[in-house]
Amino acid sequence: MRIRGQVRYRCFGDGMCCSDMHAIGALEEDEVVRLQAVDPDVVGYSDLADAHVLRMRPDGTCPFLGDTGCMLHEPMNGLIKPHPCWRFPYGLTATPTGGRITTEHRCSCRTIGRDRPEVPLEKAAQELVERDGRTRANHTVDAEVAIRRDEMIPFAEYEAIEAPMLKALLEEGARPEDVIDRQPFPNLIEGTWGAIAGGMRVVETDSRFDDALSWFGAAIDVRDGGTMDHQARPWTESFDRVLTRVPEADDAEAMIRDWVADSLWSLYWTAYGSFEQARCEMATRLWLLRRLAQEFVSLGSREDVATAEALMIVDLVGTSEWWEGITARLSEAD
Repeated sequence: MRIRGQVRYRCFGDGMCCSDMHAIGALEEDEVVRLQAVDPDVVGYSDLADAHVLRMRPDGTCPFLGDTGCMLHEPMNGLIKPHPCWRFPYGLTATPTGGRITTEHRCSCRTIGRDRPEVPLEKAAQELVERDGRTRANHTVDAEVAIRRDEMIPFAEYEAIEAPMLKALLEEGARPEDVIDRQPFPNLIEGTWGAIAGGMRVVETDSRFDDALSWFGAAIDVRDGGTMDHQARPWTESFDRVLTRVPEADDAEAMIRDWVADSLWSLYWTAYGSFEQARCEMATRLWLLRRLAQEFVSLGSREDVATAEALMIVDLVGTSEWWEGITARLSEAD
C-alpha cells in the first residue's frame, strides 16, 4: 500500500463527521447486534443506503457523540465502534500497482490546522484493518482506464500523466486551476446547470447533507446570475471548535491543493467517467469551492475556516450519487 505525501490528520473531536452529513453505515449484522445491546433504539434502516445505519438524534448528531468525543472509542479499545467510524477518514483504492490509501475532506480535523501531523503509512494502514484482520478496498481500478470516452490507456500510462500534476500541487505550490487546466461548467449531454441547481435546492429532509446540497446548488445559481440566499449552516458548532483550536490562520490555498491532490489520487472518477470528464468536474467543483468560501467570508468567517467549510461541502456532495450521476453527463473538452 501507498499513501501520498503531505497527508496531515489528527482527530481533534470537532464532531462534524459524527453527524447526519452522511449515513453512518452500512452496518454489518454483528455490528447491529452489538450496538443494539448498548441501546435497542440506536439502529435504523436507511432506504437510501439500503442498509442498517446509526439513527441520529433529533439535532442530527450521532447518539454516541458525547462532550469529550465518541463514547464508543475508549471502551474495549474502540472495538464496539462500527467499521465506517473505525476507518474514517481513510479509504483504500486497489490499483494494478498496489493499494492507494485515500482520505476524505468532509472533516475539519483533516483539512485545517497547522498542528496536524503528517500521517505515516503504517498508521493509516492500521486504521484500514478490520476486525477479521482483512483490509477491504473501497474502490478498484482496472488495468486500463478511460482517458477519454473512446480511448483507454494502460494504468501505467495514466500514472505518468498524474505524477507531474501531483508534484505541481504538492511540491511546487501550483495554482490548482492551472494544474487541472480545464474550464468549469462544461456542456451537459443531458439537462442544464440551472435545472441541476434547482433540484439540489429542493430540500427533502432536514439533514446536514441536504443543507450542503442546497448550498452547492445555490453556488451554481450564482454562476448563472442568481443570488445565494443565506441558508442554515448547521455545522457552525464544529467550526467554532476549529477557531478555538486554530487561533492563527492556516494556509487556505494549501488546503485547496491538498484536496485536489486527493481527488486525483483516489481515482474515484474511474467509476463514472473518463479522466477528461474528471478534469472538467474538478474544475467545476474548484469554482464552486471558491465561490462558497467567498460567501462564508462575507458572512464573517475567517478565510481559512471559510475554505474548510466550503471544502466540506464540495467533498461531501462531490462523492455522492447525486454528483456522480451529473459527472457522467459532462461533455469532454475539445
